[in-house]
Amino acid sequence: MIKKINLNDGININVIETSKFKSNVIAYYIVRPLNKDEVTKNTLLPVVLRRATEKYGNNLLINRRLEELYGAKLGVGVLIRGNKQIIRIAVEFVDNKYIQDDKYIEEVLDILDQVVYNPKIENKAFDQDIIRKEKRNLKQRIESKINDKREYALESGIAIMCEGDSFSIPALGYIEDVDKIDEKNLYEHYKNILETSEIQIFYTGNENKEIETYFENKNYLGRKNILKVERENLLEYKDEIQEIREEMDINQGKLVMGYKTNIPYEDQLYTALVVGNVIFGGGPNSKLFLNVREKESLAYSISSRVYKYKSLIILDAGIEFDKFEATKEIIGEELDKMKLGDFSDKEIEIAKKAIISSYNSVDDNIGSITEMEFDNIISKDDRTVADKIKSIESVKKEEIIEAMKTVELDTIYFLENTSFREVE
Repeated sequence: MIKKINLNDGININVIETSKFKSNVIAYYIVRPLNKDEVTKNTLLPVVLRRATEKYGNNLLINRRLEELYGAKLGVGVLIRGNKQIIRIAVEFVDNKYIQDDKYIEEVLDILDQVVYNPKIENKAFDQDIIRKEKRNLKQRIESKINDKREYALESGIAIMCEGDSFSIPALGYIEDVDKIDEKNLYEHYKNILETSEIQIFYTGNENKEIETYFENKNYLGRKNILKVERENLLEYKDEIQEIREEMDINQGKLVMGYKTNIPYEDQLYTALVVGNVIFGGGPNSKLFLNVREKESLAYSISSRVYKYKSLIILDAGIEFDKFEATKEIIGEELDKMKLGDFSDKEIEIAKKAIISSYNSVDDNIGSITEMEFDNIISKDDRTVADKIKSIESVKKEEIIEAMKTVELDTIYFLENTSFREVE
C-alpha cells in the first residue's frame, strides 16, 4: 500500500507500508531540471551536506552518531531521469520494534533533518575546508571516468546523439565548472533548491504513525516559485546517420549505436518495445548475444538497453578494431529481422520471463521499492508491480513488430586505438 500526503506546495510524503523487512527507509528526492548551469553544483551538494551539520560538526561525528543508532546507514547521491537531475538523501534504520527505545525514531529523524536542513554554516556559507576537499574529490571522479572506457564511450555516444538536448549533459557535471563553485555560491544554490524544488519524501517500512505525524507537523515555510520540471521531449528522427570515430590508446574497441523510437513511455506500445529490446539485445538469450558474440565471434560483449525517459535504445559492444564494419552489418541485419517478425514465440516467452523476474525482484529490496515508486511519481504511472507484469504478459507479437519498426539508427560512435587507423 502507498499513501500520498501533501505537506506543502511542492512537497509530498509517500508512505509505503510493508512488513517484509527488518529495516525502514526515509528518503528525500529533490527534483531539479538537468541543465548545464547547475548540474555540477547539484552533484557536489549532497556530498557536502553529508560531511558536516550544525549539530555534528564533521563526518566522524555523523558516522559515530549513526553507529549509536544501531548502525543506521545514511546515503546521498544524484540520479538522472531523462531531463531531470534528482538529489537523493536517505537513511535506512532498524525497525523500532527491534530496538525498544522510545526516542529512537525521533533520533533517526533528527540526524536526517540535520543533513537536509541544518548543514554546517560559517558566515552565511558552507565550510570552506569541506568545499575545497569535495571539489577535489569531484574533479578526480570526473577525470577518472576516462579510465572506464565502456562508460566513457557510452557517455560520449549519448552526448553526440543528444546534442542540443539536456540528456547530453554528463551525469557528474563539467570539470571546468568545479573551480567556479565556492562555499558562498553553493550555499545560495542550496537555499534556492530547498525553496523552489519539487520534493518527494518517502517512508518505506512497517506502519509508523509517528513518522507521518513528524512530517505533517514540520514547518515548511519559505517555499516559493516552485519549479515544475516538464515532461521530456522525444528526440526527432534525422535524415542521415552520424558516425563518429575517436582514437585513444586502448586495447579493445568500444562501439556505441544509438537508436530513436519516438514511443512515449505512457504508450502501451512502449511495453512491447521493452520486450522487443530484450529479444534483440537485452540479455544472454538475445539475438545480438547469440549471433554477434557467440556465433560470429565479433564481440567480447554486446547488449542494448531502453532509456525510458527519452525513448531511446542504446547498444554498446566491446570489439576488435578490425571488426567494426562486420559488427555494424550484422547488428543491422538482426534489427531488420526483428522488424520483419523473425523471432519465435519461445523467444518472446523467454524475454517476458526475464522482465517479470526483474519486476518481482523489486520486492526483495527496500531501496528498490522506494526507487520504483519514485519513478512512478515522476512518470505519472500509478500502476502496481502486478499491473506492470500483466502489461508485459499481454504483449503480442504483432505489437513487438510494430514497436521495433519505429527503431531507427541515429548515431554510431566508435572508440578505437590511436594507431589502428594508420595501418587500416
